[in-house]
Amino acid sequence: MMNNPEKPDTDKPTLTDIPVRKHVEDTLNGVGATEIVSFDDIENLTARVYEGKTATGDSYLAATDKGIGRDENQDCLLIDPTNNLFVVIDGVGSGKNSKQAAISIAEGFREKPKDPAQAIEKACDFMKNDGVSPDPDSPEYGGACFASVRMVEKSAGRYLEVAKSGDVKVLILKNNSIVWESHDDSDIQQLIDAKILTGHEPYYSPYAGQINKMIGPEYHSDDFEIVNPDILLEKGMRIIVMTDGITDNIVPIEIEKHLQKHPNLSSRELLEWLSAETDKRMINAQETLRKTDELGGREKLETYPDGWLNAPKQDNRGLVIVDVQ
Repeated sequence: MMNNPEKPDTDKPTLTDIPVRKHVEDTLNGVGATEIVSFDDIENLTARVYEGKTATGDSYLAATDKGIGRDENQDCLLIDPTNNLFVVIDGVGSGKNSKQAAISIAEGFREKPKDPAQAIEKACDFMKNDGVSPDPDSPEYGGACFASVRMVEKSAGRYLEVAKSGDVKVLILKNNSIVWESHDDSDIQQLIDAKILTGHEPYYSPYAGQINKMIGPEYHSDDFEIVNPDILLEKGMRIIVMTDGITDNIVPIEIEKHLQKHPNLSSRELLEWLSAETDKRMINAQETLRKTDELGGREKLETYPDGWLNAPKQDNRGLVIVDVQ
């Protein structure tokens, strides 16, 4: 059963029991210091929210929690407003070192904020030093997928630099419409690209949730990619970065539809909506799947019985929203 929602902290949040090498106190107003964020003690995405301004005056909001039905939060955030950088990381699998792998990626970007390739190389070194194994059969196994976004100044204006591995999702929205969406490194995405899965088939495919790229302790340059969307960042645009604890429960097109229905929604209100709706889906996941089976399976339905396109999933949640100024 879900705990009663905690009120957002008014004091500076602090990290506890997280093996980071350095810790810098966060400043929630103005341009904040670099911070690594991951909490195991909350299952409410709105309980501890980081808000502030980047060096270029953009507003940001970031939050993570363990979600419903999970004992540990393997999602991790790096907030680096000084460098206009945000990294959302998702530990992969149930290995005991998946959380450490996620934190290692955050640490890598903290040391090399302007060079994703060097950041990932550093992260792999951190994983090795901490005894993370690349062998899925080892009890020391660990890995993580991630997406980083950094706003970069060019002669024509500001653009977004995206580095990614796995299925952490990046959206760029203009006037509440998605103008760019990151490409998942997953079996489902490959089947969609090959036109093997069409229409609603991806929403009930047995291949759902299977990624084919992630970062482990052995560095390989083809385990991630750096993408530079050819989209000039303008005031009023919104950047959203999310782990699959959110996007498996509410897919991007449903987020877009909600924003178009509520065009003046603030980032805080969007966070509260995503938290509340994914809470419901996680809490009622078993009942939703049972009803789906009773009705003949998702392939016979327009949506799942609770009205959403994709299957419900209990998972950790990590989210960053940036409103471009």
